Amino acid sequence: MSESRLAPLEVRGVEHLATISRRSADGFLRLELSRGELQFNQLIAIQDETVSVRKATYQYWLDGVWRFRYEYDRPAKEGKPHSHLHVNAVDGASGEDVSALHFPAARVSVEHIIWLLVQEYGVACRVGPGDELRTFLTDSYREWLEKRTDLADAPFP
Repeated sequence: MSESRLAPLEVRGVEHLATISRRSADGFLRLELSRGELQFNQLIAIQDETVSVRKATYQYWLDGVWRFRYEYDRPAKEGKPHSHLHVNAVDGASGEDVSALHFPAARVSVEHIIWLLVQEYGVACRVGPGDELRTFLTDSYREWLEKRTDLADAPFP
Protein backbone atom coordinates (compact mmCIF):
# COMPACT_ATOMS: atom_id res chain seq x y z
CA MET A 1 0.00 0.00 0.00
CA SER A 2 2.89 2.35 0.82
CA GLU A 3 6.68 2.15 0.76
CA SER A 4 6.75 4.41 3.85
CA ARG A 5 7.95 2.83 7.08
CA LEU A 6 6.16 3.15 10.40
CA ALA A 7 7.77 2.36 13.73
CA PRO A 8 6.93 3.16 17.36
CA LEU A 9 8.93 6.07 18.78
CA GLU A 10 9.04 6.70 22.51
CA VAL A 11 7.39 9.91 23.67
CA ARG A 12 10.13 11.90 25.38
CA GLY A 13 9.67 12.28 29.10
CA VAL A 14 6.58 10.06 29.25
CA GLU A 15 7.15 6.50 30.40
CA HIS A 16 5.19 3.73 28.63
CA LEU A 17 3.98 5.93 25.73
CA ALA A 18 5.00 5.72 22.08
CA THR A 19 3.77 7.20 18.84
CA ILE A 20 3.46 5.37 15.54
CA SER A 21 3.57 7.73 12.58
CA ARG A 22 5.70 9.04 9.81
CA ARG A 23 7.31 12.22 11.13
CA SER A 24 9.77 14.91 10.27
CA ALA A 25 11.13 17.83 12.27
CA ASP A 26 8.15 19.82 10.97
CA GLY A 27 5.52 17.36 12.17
CA PHE A 28 3.56 14.48 10.69
CA LEU A 29 4.14 13.37 7.13
CA ARG A 30 1.63 11.61 4.92
CA LEU A 31 2.15 8.10 3.62
CA GLU A 32 2.27 8.15 -0.17
CA LEU A 33 -0.21 5.72 -1.70
CA SER A 34 -0.78 4.67 -5.30
CA ARG A 35 -3.70 7.09 -5.23
CA GLY A 36 -3.62 9.87 -2.65
CA GLU A 37 -1.94 10.05 0.74
CA LEU A 38 -2.77 8.86 4.24
CA GLN A 39 -1.83 10.78 7.36
CA PHE A 40 -1.45 8.06 9.98
CA ASN A 41 -0.81 8.61 13.68
CA GLN A 42 -1.32 6.46 16.74
CA LEU A 43 -0.38 7.16 20.34
CA ILE A 44 0.02 3.87 22.17
CA ALA A 45 0.49 2.92 25.81
CA ILE A 46 2.76 -0.03 26.55
CA GLN A 47 2.31 -1.77 29.90
CA ASP A 48 4.02 -5.14 30.39
CA GLU A 49 2.79 -7.23 27.42
CA THR A 50 -0.28 -5.06 26.74
CA VAL A 51 -0.40 -2.36 24.08
CA SER A 52 -3.42 -0.05 23.97
CA VAL A 53 -4.25 2.81 21.64
CA ARG A 54 -4.76 6.17 23.38
CA LYS A 55 -5.22 8.25 20.24
CA ALA A 56 -5.54 7.39 16.56
CA THR A 57 -5.93 9.65 13.55
CA TYR A 58 -6.27 8.49 9.94
CA GLN A 59 -6.77 11.29 7.40
CA TYR A 60 -7.04 10.59 3.68
CA TRP A 61 -5.91 13.17 1.10
CA LEU A 62 -6.66 13.05 -2.62
CA ASP A 63 -5.58 15.69 -5.15
CA GLY A 64 -4.26 17.92 -2.34
CA VAL A 65 -7.58 17.98 -0.44
CA TRP A 66 -8.40 15.92 2.66
CA ARG A 67 -11.52 13.80 2.13
CA PHE A 68 -12.16 12.22 5.53
CA ARG A 69 -10.54 11.97 8.95
CA TYR A 70 -11.24 9.32 11.55
CA GLU A 71 -10.22 10.10 15.14
CA TYR A 72 -10.19 8.05 18.31
CA ASP A 73 -9.38 9.57 21.71
CA ARG A 74 -9.09 7.64 24.95
CA PRO A 75 -10.09 9.11 27.22
CA ALA A 76 -12.54 11.08 25.14
CA LYS A 77 -12.23 14.83 24.91
CA GLU A 78 -15.03 16.69 26.70
CA GLY A 79 -18.24 16.69 24.66
CA LYS A 80 -16.83 14.61 21.79
CA PRO A 81 -17.38 10.91 21.13
CA HIS A 82 -14.37 8.63 21.73
CA SER A 83 -14.57 7.54 18.12
CA HIS A 84 -15.71 9.99 15.46
CA LEU A 85 -15.49 10.85 11.78
CA HIS A 86 -14.93 14.17 10.01
CA VAL A 87 -15.92 14.56 6.37
CA ASN A 88 -14.65 17.43 4.23
CA ALA A 89 -18.03 18.37 2.81
CA VAL A 90 -20.68 21.05 2.54
CA ASP A 91 -24.31 20.38 3.45
CA GLY A 92 -26.20 20.35 0.15
CA ALA A 93 -29.32 21.96 1.63
CA SER A 94 -27.84 24.74 3.77
CA GLY A 95 -24.41 25.23 2.21
CA GLU A 96 -22.90 24.88 5.69
CA ASP A 97 -19.37 23.46 6.03
CA VAL A 98 -19.68 20.24 8.07
CA SER A 99 -15.98 19.35 8.26
CA ALA A 100 -15.69 20.37 11.93
CA LEU A 101 -18.61 18.19 13.06
CA HIS A 102 -17.79 15.06 15.07
CA PHE A 103 -19.94 12.32 13.57
CA PRO A 104 -20.08 9.47 16.14
CA ALA A 105 -18.70 6.22 14.80
CA ALA A 106 -18.03 2.74 16.07
CA ARG A 107 -14.37 2.05 16.79
CA VAL A 108 -12.61 1.71 13.43
CA SER A 109 -9.48 -0.37 12.93
CA VAL A 110 -6.70 0.44 10.48
CA GLU A 111 -7.92 -2.64 8.57
CA HIS A 112 -11.24 -0.86 7.99
CA ILE A 113 -9.38 2.19 6.65
CA ILE A 114 -7.27 0.04 4.31
CA TRP A 115 -10.37 -1.75 3.00
CA LEU A 116 -12.12 1.58 2.40
CA LEU A 117 -9.13 3.00 0.51
CA VAL A 118 -8.79 -0.09 -1.70
CA GLN A 119 -12.50 -0.62 -2.38
CA GLU A 120 -13.78 2.96 -2.63
CA TYR A 121 -10.75 4.96 -3.76
CA GLY A 122 -8.94 2.38 -5.89
CA VAL A 123 -5.72 2.44 -3.87
CA ALA A 124 -3.42 -0.45 -4.86
CA CYS A 125 -1.75 -2.62 -2.25
CA ARG A 126 0.84 -5.38 -2.21
CA VAL A 127 -1.62 -8.06 -1.16
CA GLY A 128 -3.66 -8.51 -4.33
CA PRO A 129 -7.27 -7.35 -4.35
CA GLY A 130 -10.04 -9.83 -3.74
CA ASP A 131 -9.97 -12.87 -1.50
CA GLU A 132 -6.28 -12.65 -0.56
CA LEU A 133 -6.68 -9.09 0.72
CA ARG A 134 -9.99 -9.90 2.41
CA THR A 135 -8.41 -12.86 4.24
CA PHE A 136 -5.34 -10.87 5.31
CA LEU A 137 -7.42 -7.97 6.66
CA THR A 138 -9.99 -10.27 8.29
CA ASP A 139 -7.31 -12.22 10.16
CA SER A 140 -5.62 -9.02 11.30
CA TYR A 141 -8.97 -7.50 12.33
CA ARG A 142 -9.93 -10.56 14.39
CA GLU A 143 -6.61 -10.39 16.21
CA TRP A 144 -7.27 -6.68 16.93
CA LEU A 145 -10.74 -7.52 18.30
CA GLU A 146 -9.28 -10.09 20.72
CA LYS A 147 -6.81 -7.54 22.09
CA ARG A 148 -9.09 -4.53 22.50
CA THR A 149 -8.99 -2.93 25.93
CA ASP A 150 -11.58 -0.17 25.48
CA LEU A 151 -14.83 -2.15 25.72
CA ALA A 152 -15.58 -1.06 29.30
CA ASP A 153 -15.22 2.67 28.56
CA ALA A 154 -18.28 4.89 29.05
CA PRO A 155 -20.10 5.31 25.71
CA PHE A 156 -20.67 9.05 26.14
CA PRO A 157 -18.02 11.43 27.52
